[in-house]
Amino acid sequence: MDLNNYARPLNDPAEILDWLRQPSNQGDSKNAKEVTSWLMEMWEEVRSRIGVDRFDPVLGQVRPGRVGRRGAVWTQTNGDHEGDLVNLTLEVDTEELSLNLVGWFDPQLDKVQRWLRTPAAKQLLRTLHHWDLLIFVRKAHVGPSGRAIFRGAGADLRERMPISETAPANISITLDGFRPRLDSETEKLGLHIRQSWKREELDAADDLDAQISAGVELWLDPIQEIRIA
Repeated sequence: MDLNNYARPLNDPAEILDWLRQPSNQGDSKNAKEVTSWLMEMWEEVRSRIGVDRFDPVLGQVRPGRVGRRGAVWTQTNGDHEGDLVNLTLEVDTEELSLNLVGWFDPQLDKVQRWLRTPAAKQLLRTLHHWDLLIFVRKAHVGPSGRAIFRGAGADLRERMPISETAPANISITLDGFRPRLDSETEKLGLHIRQSWKREELDAADDLDAQISAGVELWLDPIQEIRIA
């Protein structure tokens, strides 16, 4: 099936994964926008289920990510504070749909790493049996001037581990262990704490919106603790 010329809106999880796995062609932009719309509609359903009065004060404005990076489409909360507030994302790539707590830019990562050292973090993380910690190395674009630009830069996944089985202190040790190996000019760390749904889990999900809503609600209080860590 050619999903780049698909007749119906591209809003079924299995079809989206199939499309993301196809070679790039002229249909990418249109389909990426349809997938983004699907993710944004999911956020609106989550917002409705949790309640606007609880969702908005913590997660603010949801906005789409920049369409164009092949192999993934993403959306994020707190769109008016992209680089400083720790936020949540909904993303879909070739392997999975995921909900992520994001420590990507330096201020976000610093907050998450400080929070990981708290008793509250230890108590929460041991309950997250279906969540993983992902550690990335972000790689800057280097322009003609030689200046390294990290906004919009790509990243390589270096570690993925089940977070309920990993002591918060060991997470910090792992992050600190990566830093001396980075190119100080062009590489930085980033992390996601991720709940994911693989193809077979998406096919079997009776109420995906409810599952995502539960994951988002789980972070409403901790994310406020992280921001003041």
